[in-house]
Amino acid sequence: MPSRWRFVTTREAADRLGISNVAVRKMLRTGRFTGAGTAGRTLLIDPASLQRVADAEKIPNLS
Repeated sequence: MPSRWRFVTTREAADRLGISNVAVRKMLRTGRFTGAGTAGRTLLIDPASLQRVADAEKIPNLS
């Protein structure tokens, strides 16, 4: 059964958006992405906020 809690790591977000991991962390700090917490030392991002940024930047085929 798939988990209903699915988050995106900063690395996954960077790969999907075609930007650096550092840029993703900066976007988290400035509030562009909604943070969903941490798992150990890994920062987690709410997937809906990643989609909002992708839509705003007109990045096709995010999935």
